[in-house]
Amino acid sequence: MRGSMSLRSVLVLSVFSAVIAAGAGSAYAAPVIYEPFADSDPSLTGNTPGTGLTGTWLGSSAVQAGTLTYGSLPTPTGNQVSSNNQNGYVSVGSTLSSAGLLADGATLWFSVLVQTGSDIATNGDLGFGLGTDQIGTGNNIPIANNGQALGFTFKNNQLRASYWTPGTLTRSTTNSGNGAVANTVYLVAGKFTWGASSDTIEIYKVATDLSLGSAVSWYTTPSNVDQSLFDTISCGSKAANPTHLWDEIRFGATYGDVIGAVTAGYWDLNGTTAGACITGNTAAGTWDAANTYWNAAADGTGSTAAWTAGQTACFAAGTDATGTYTVTVDGMQDIGGLTFAKGTVALAPKPITGGEFRLTANATVEVASGLTATVETPISEDVAGRRLTKTGGGTLILSGA
Repeated sequence: MRGSMSLRSVLVLSVFSAVIAAGAGSAYAAPVIYEPFADSDPSLTGNTPGTGLTGTWLGSSAVQAGTLTYGSLPTPTGNQVSSNNQNGYVSVGSTLSSAGLLADGATLWFSVLVQTGSDIATNGDLGFGLGTDQIGTGNNIPIANNGQALGFTFKNNQLRASYWTPGTLTRSTTNSGNGAVANTVYLVAGKFTWGASSDTIEIYKVATDLSLGSAVSWYTTPSNVDQSLFDTISCGSKAANPTHLWDEIRFGATYGDVIGAVTAGYWDLNGTTAGACITGNTAAGTWDAANTYWNAAADGTGSTAAWTAGQTACFAAGTDATGTYTVTVDGMQDIGGLTFAKGTVALAPKPITGGEFRLTANATVEVASGLTATVETPISEDVAGRRLTKTGGGTLILSGA
């Protein structure tokens, strides 16, 4: 069983020193939908979809060998899709809605690799979106069956946020740095922000080092969109020679989720020495803004640095911190989750001045089987409605007031 609760529930449970136990899971950043196009059948129609997708791929696009690559983006060996006045689409089923990513107030991220066709300066047109139906082919790549979708288009040497409604494709006029050229690979990232009266999509051209930068195009719908009906990922195109190519589709709750990033920091007191402990099998210390007790390397052999806001905090690096110890939390620390992989760890606020955790995303706390972890530090949220999910076979005690 996965234990899931709103933050308000977490705080109520904390007052009563609640003990929670739940089943296995993972606290590492991962997309809820991932499509690397592993099925090599040359016709996209009928191809087996990737993680989080249902049914089969449909549409007239073709599959060809070879994976699009881009900077440090993880891209396993696979295939890519070509579109020349062709399209492709697939159902997401209930994957996004079950994860709470289509609710008003939620944010949803995606990324996709695109190689532009030869004539995006003139007649070439490529669109990608999430919506109620498939994006088609031909002039202004219309959406089928009076559908709606939000996404992006490449046309007239521009990458623009785009909104499909029955009979109309609206391309954003609010752009900055959104120029694009033919026969070039782009990693396009998008952020949906779902609202009660309108919805916004921001489009980014991601750098090769995967730094996000500022949005290059953005669009807010003139009225509310019922995104709960959005169940189709699709890509449509107008003629291009060479053809447009697309690959590596990811959807998730955070930017880190959709670029294959492991947003984890490992508690580590001993610098580049393997493990986390200076001596013995405990690693007591103070978690504040200054102490450089966090290692990006799971074994603890990397360089340590100060805490990076929004990461998942993992206790601890290496295999030596198997004892019982307390980490003192000083000040507000923004977290994306907690993982207790070894030892008996308590996270306690600093006496007198206090400490606090603030969730910056829907977060997971994972406690490995056989362990007990105690979080005495109060937990807040950066926006209302954050959810905290308990995974792993161990026991989690929340006792922060």
